[in-house]
Amino acid sequence: MDLGYWGFSRWPFQRHQGQTGVDVGASYQEAQARLMFLIDDHRRCGLLTGEPGTGKSRLFRQIARYAQRQGNVCIQVDMTGITAEELVWRVADQLLTDCNDQTNAPQCWSLVQRSLASLAITKRPVVVLFEHLDTANKDCLVAIRRLMNLADSQRVQLTVLLTSRSTNSASEIWDEIDLQVELEAWTSVETSKFVEQSLIASGATTQIFTDDALTTIHEVTQGIPGEVIRICDLVLLAAMGDSRKQIDCAIVTDAAIELVPSRPLEFQSIRR
Repeated sequence: MDLGYWGFSRWPFQRHQGQTGVDVGASYQEAQARLMFLIDDHRRCGLLTGEPGTGKSRLFRQIARYAQRQGNVCIQVDMTGITAEELVWRVADQLLTDCNDQTNAPQCWSLVQRSLASLAITKRPVVVLFEHLDTANKDCLVAIRRLMNLADSQRVQLTVLLTSRSTNSASEIWDEIDLQVELEAWTSVETSKFVEQSLIASGATTQIFTDDALTTIHEVTQGIPGEVIRICDLVLLAAMGDSRKQIDCAIVTDAAIELVPSRPLEFQSIRR
């Protein structure tokens, strides 16, 4: 990758990078503040929703670091495809209990109870972040409720945070949720601001994307942050391959057709 071609000190668009000094949008900042409030106020449960690519995983990583800095015991579990037995094992493992590959679910619950009892004595609050609730087996909801009840019985301050594409997946524990926070797509202004700030943060000194290109990026991605990053990454490489020093609407629409070949007519219709 030739960073010198664009005058970059580093590549500006990578899906999992955390750029400092780059505006991530009002919705993201508001969601971050609300999740921090849930932790600081020791609330019971919060649900973060949003379409794929809106930044839920990135926000959860930041919230996990925040929870740890505030002195909480922080547990993170990716719920993709797991069962209730796997869920309690992962919780027990991160509580530094004596569980191992041979420990069954009842034993794990017993170990979790003992660990929570110890944390109650030291008065350390616990924050558990469960990602991708919508992809987990339904019995995991019962396990999450059991974990909350167990924390209550041991008098431990427990905050559970969940991510999901929608509220539907949390319907069976809706009565436990204190606050539901939604991550929304970027506006056109936020999309353009993110692209421009990312380029500047990477060392760009000239305007690489035309105004029409920025508008088109927002239209084809519908402001979904992950999609904005994907298409910007591709168009930079495409323009460099064609020895182009500026990216216009045509380059963006060609990239969109390559990324989503099922929608060529839709993308061609927005060519300027």
